[in-house]
Amino acid sequence: RPIEKGKAELLREGKDVVILALGSMVYTAYEVAELLDKEAIQAAVVNARFAKPLDAALILKLAQETDLVVTLEEGVLSGGFGSAVLELFASHHELEPMQIRPMGIPDRFIEHGRRDLLLDALGLSPRKIKEEIIGLLRLNKNSFASAGRSLKNYV
Repeated sequence: RPIEKGKAELLREGKDVVILALGSMVYTAYEVAELLDKEAIQAAVVNARFAKPLDAALILKLAQETDLVVTLEEGVLSGGFGSAVLELFASHHELEPMQIRPMGIPDRFIEHGRRDLLLDALGLSPRKIKEEIIGLLRLNKNSFASAGRSLKNYV
C-alpha cells in the first residue's frame, strides 16, 4: 500500500519505552524490543519513515503513554531526526517530566571499519541500546513510582 508522506508506522506496542527509529535503525529497534522483552520491559517500536515532516500526532500520542522516548538514527545527531523530535517535545510542555534520549552518530570524524563494529563502538548495537534503556528506566524510577507502575523488573 502507498506510504503517506509524513506518516510513521507503529510496528509494536509497549508501555515502558517508545523507540522511534529511522531508516536502517528500524530493524535494530525491533531487535532491542525483543531483548527488552526478556527483561520484562515492554517497548513500542515506531518506524518513523520521515525526519521531515514528523508524524507529530502519533509521536505525541505515544509519548503521553510513557516516561521514556528513545530516538535511533544512523545519522549525525546534530540537526538530525532526534533533534527534530526534541524540538517537537520542547513545544509541548504537557509532556514533562517525560524523558527523551536521542541516539545516533556524534558530530565528529568516525574511523572507517565494519558497520557492526562501528555501531557497537558508538553505542548503537542492539545490546548497548538495551543497556542504555535499562539504565534510563532505573534513573526514571521516581517517575514510574508516581505513575503507579512496578519497578521490580528495572532495579
